[in-house]
Amino acid sequence: MLTTIHDKVKGILATIVLVLVGVPFILWGVNSYFEAGPSLSVAKVDGEPILQRAYRAAFEQFRGQLDPKTVESPQFKRLVVDGLIEQTLLLRAAETRGYRVGDQHLGQVIRQLPYFQRDGQFDPPLYENLLRREGIGVQEFEQRLRGEFVTGQVQRGLTGSGFVTEADVQALVRLLRQEREIAHALIRIEPLAARAVVSTAEIEQHYAAHGDRYQSPEQVRVEYVRLAVEEIARQVVPSEAELRKAHADEGAKVAFDKRRVELVKEVRRRKAEERFFELAERFQTLAYEHPDSLVSAAEAVGATMQKSDWFTRTGGDSIAASPRLVEAAFSQEVLNQRRNSDPIEIKPGELVAVRLLEHRPAARRPLAEVRAQIEGLLRQQQAEIEARKQADELMQQLRAGVTLSAAASKRGLSVPAVKAVTREQASGVDPRIVEAAFRLPRPDAGKPVYGSVALGSQGIAVFALVRVTDADARKMDAASAEKARRLLLQHRASDYYAMYRTGLRQQADIKVFADRL
Repeated sequence: MLTTIHDKVKGILATIVLVLVGVPFILWGVNSYFEAGPSLSVAKVDGEPILQRAYRAAFEQFRGQLDPKTVESPQFKRLVVDGLIEQTLLLRAAETRGYRVGDQHLGQVIRQLPYFQRDGQFDPPLYENLLRREGIGVQEFEQRLRGEFVTGQVQRGLTGSGFVTEADVQALVRLLRQEREIAHALIRIEPLAARAVVSTAEIEQHYAAHGDRYQSPEQVRVEYVRLAVEEIARQVVPSEAELRKAHADEGAKVAFDKRRVELVKEVRRRKAEERFFELAERFQTLAYEHPDSLVSAAEAVGATMQKSDWFTRTGGDSIAASPRLVEAAFSQEVLNQRRNSDPIEIKPGELVAVRLLEHRPAARRPLAEVRAQIEGLLRQQQAEIEARKQADELMQQLRAGVTLSAAASKRGLSVPAVKAVTREQASGVDPRIVEAAFRLPRPDAGKPVYGSVALGSQGIAVFALVRVTDADARKMDAASAEKARRLLLQHRASDYYAMYRTGLRQQADIKVFADRL
């Protein structure tokens, strides 16, 4: 089928394993992914190849979920292959140490997954249809899922072995409950920007140097064919016999007439899903075999051709709200080669294939249209420079012995009352000021310690750390102690697992072929 032809696995399988295992990447198929036929390797782990097809399958799962520039970056590609390497090492180490997942347990987990259930019960045909639609066999899926469970056992074993002492807990409570008394003055950007003067020449010079920033974005319109379970369901009319059979299958615990409305919905939905799976493969095949038109695909599934409004690479309304569809519309295949896209699963039970109708390249906007925007930007930049200058001058005065209130009042700045803050309670103070205050050393001999921190468009805060008071860990309540203990265990467990993975990499002979990514 088309998904196999294009070596892509995406959609519901990614969701299943993310929900089930909670891993950051779906890195299946390290050894056996699409084994049929020769393939280059993108890496080798102690001589064991990680096939390019496996890498591509893992890589493709992130398309439509992340920014295309991020996905196509060398750093992200290396991240994906590093994940495959790590999965190989973890699985091999787990098997060596005798970790196993029994058939009975694996089967129980699969039967409990809602994706494979109908009316609350595991449905084998639905299970097989979903996997077939993703281009994967039952045995292969179960093998991959088993691998995820095995590596998960190792992780839980390592993270569960951490421990902390009472001294550790008390030290952390002292840090969390430590109070720091701070006062601050804010040099605001807004009034400085209002007083800034920007000349016409400066605006024109900026426009000439940075014209690429002032472009109308690239846009496209597409035509598309949509295959959806909900649309198919509207055309399904269950027979009396089908309704009575469904009623009997569920045990007939409630009178048939009282259940009739719900039975109609259930049977209609089930038959629509079955029909959807039948049509999906045909839809994929025709969209691929007739790349210059979607007419054949539309006729085969009984759908109508539709047209979108204009949208950009950041998306748009209606059908263009799907990141997967937007990425497909701006792909080289659709945008440059004018071919049909692969059918895209924009949500469970809905496939859409697109092709280009119109394309508007990015173009520089006229200066008159962006003049006010440039002037505002230049005012902002001047204000930020002036704010930093004033903050530096203020810091010099403070270090020379002038108090914060005295130095601030000469500049017309107010200083709110001193407030006691902790790492957990900011007491109304901007969290960025609190964070900066906790990076400063303790005041010596009652002399305040001073610092400054940028607050973005708000301005720059200059602050004084007046006093530091440590918490008495002996007076901590049970809830605080337990919170500190859990926090320490969480961090240490994460460190243990990270060190374990690092150790596996250090002991292995790893080669990565970057030119094949």
